[in-house]
Amino acid sequence: MKSAIKAMRIYVKTVELGSMSRAAVTLGISTSGVSQQIRKLEQELEVNLLHRNTRKLTLTEAGEVFFRHSTGVLQRMTEAERDLDMFKQQPQGALRLFAPVGFAGSGILSQPLQHLLTSYEQLKLDLIVSDDHIDMVAQRIDIALRVAPGALPDSSLIARHVGSWDMMVYASRDYLLARGIDPQDPLLQGTFASQAEKHTRMVHQNVDDEAIGFLPAQVKVNNMQTLTQLTLDGLGVAILPEPEVRSAVAAGRLVRVMPDIEIAKLNIFAVTTHKAPHPAKISAAMEAIEQAFTRLNQQS
Repeated sequence: MKSAIKAMRIYVKTVELGSMSRAAVTLGISTSGVSQQIRKLEQELEVNLLHRNTRKLTLTEAGEVFFRHSTGVLQRMTEAERDLDMFKQQPQGALRLFAPVGFAGSGILSQPLQHLLTSYEQLKLDLIVSDDHIDMVAQRIDIALRVAPGALPDSSLIARHVGSWDMMVYASRDYLLARGIDPQDPLLQGTFASQAEKHTRMVHQNVDDEAIGFLPAQVKVNNMQTLTQLTLDGLGVAILPEPEVRSAVAAGRLVRVMPDIEIAKLNIFAVTTHKAPHPAKISAAMEAIEQAFTRLNQQS
């Protein structure tokens, strides 16, 4: 397509200036290059566009029709390129963001999203909140926030690591007091809860770095906010992200237990289907989200 547009531009400029040599000077190419492009165009269209003689160029009837349509096409192409440049330079249009319920419900995203919407008035936000798997291509998702104890599985998607959260074991103070449980007990017994299949295996390491304990989850919940609330309500012991429960710990409502348990950090990724260079709205949103998670971690 690029070669066809290039040949069309050369043809239109030649007609406007009435000379291949003048068109060559204006376009910064050789006269033979202009002639070759127009010849190639005529071969592809299977019509003669120009009458050629030593004195001047004149248009054939087909050439006049093609010139008229070409000027319209090139004008629309210029307008399209200008509009696309705006997408590359200035965040605008609809930004479809997919986030787990826990992120959207906890207010973590409020600040970065507010910053985006106030900074870029032409940007519109479509926030989809769910803990279910989503087909980003089919749902036309620009950015999806995903979490994993380690790396994300290999895929055709482009992932940017935007943060990591420490995962620790917590229980409510009332739960511990009612059962006379010592929070420092390395093999604490009780009702263990986890989020779905994540972090169900908690391994205590001794001084020789050997596994000496395995604590299976007794209750499984598919939503982090629900798991946190159930833990606050005294259901049992759960592995929770430290930033999510920081205020509850400071208020004494939750207590960290089994401090020697080693748990993989929860990594947070912003995933997109757009390859670099990203549209401006994608780059701006990823930067704002990463800064929000960085600020949250710095508050610890």
